[in-house]
Amino acid sequence: MLTEQYLTSKGYEFLGCGRSRKVFLSPNGQWVVKIPIGPYGMEDNLREYQLWKLSHYQRARCRIVSRICLVMEFVDHQLMLDRFNVTGENAHEIYIQSMLKLPRWVILLDCFQAGYNRKGQLVAYDYAD
Repeated sequence: MLTEQYLTSKGYEFLGCGRSRKVFLSPNGQWVVKIPIGPYGMEDNLREYQLWKLSHYQRARCRIVSRICLVMEFVDHQLMLDRFNVTGENAHEIYIQSMLKLPRWVILLDCFQAGYNRKGQLVAYDYAD
């Protein structure tokens, strides 16, 4: 089974921790590994994989490894946000108006959890809920 210790020993970078999973970036920067924290994390991993299998449309590619861990293509969320980088007195209002120009499916995602994959496609990267 993949563990946090194993991944870090192989050069994976810890990116962060959500409600039910820890996320690590592969050394080549092309993949993330989502390690479950308890049963909800396992459910989230399996659900994301099942949703991706049903329809690849607008979802980051992924696969299950070690029966409970999810390997997903890296999605650059910052690149999407940089498109709306605004400063100045009305920055917040301009930012909100810019974000509303995104496709409806992105706006409906929790925290706009979408970005661009290596192919330049706008895809969701956290869609278990």
